[in-house]
Amino acid sequence: MVARTQGVEKAFEALMDKSADYLIIGLYPGKIKAKQLGDAAKVEFLPQEIDSFGMYVAFSKKSKCNALKARFAESIKKEVADGRVKPLLDAAQKRAEQ
Repeated sequence: MVARTQGVEKAFEALMDKSADYLIIGLYPGKIKAKQLGDAAKVEFLPQEIDSFGMYVAFSKKSKCNALKARFAESIKKEVADGRVKPLLDAAQKRAEQ
């Protein structure tokens, strides 16, 4: 059975009171929220993701930055391909866990 909750706090609450066996949440937001709620030591995260999703950035049509979106997209693709993004995410995760 899959169930939705009203917010991440309620999802963690269901996990902690054992009315849920697992929680589907993004790794980084999940680790940060578990730490904020004081549940980090009680939660085990999977060693690797079960799925990956694309990241999207939106620009308002009225934004002055709208003209930069093509260059922005190319820069992000290059940084990911060059392996520069994952270490940044890993460093952010380590800071969140401290």
